[in-house]
Amino acid sequence: MTQSERGELDMLAHQIRGEGVAYVESKVLYGDPSRAIVDLTHEYLDALVAMTTHGRSGMSRWLMGSVADTVVRQAAGPVLVLRG
Repeated sequence: MTQSERGELDMLAHQIRGEGVAYVESKVLYGDPSRAIVDLTHEYLDALVAMTTHGRSGMSRWLMGSVADTVVRQAAGPVLVLRG
């Protein structure tokens, strides 16, 4: 992760705090995205996962898989998915 990307992530967390969310923590995960996110939900049981999706459906979703779909089905807590 570049310093610029980290700065953008920190700025987004700051904006979310400004909207009234009491606690925001950002994490950079490595490895298989869906597995890393799902594993993290088991460490932070009271956390909300917010993520965007490309909105693939049908054959492309079946062939490529869907991180959002896997996270929604396997997460230990709530997941908010927005089409991006």
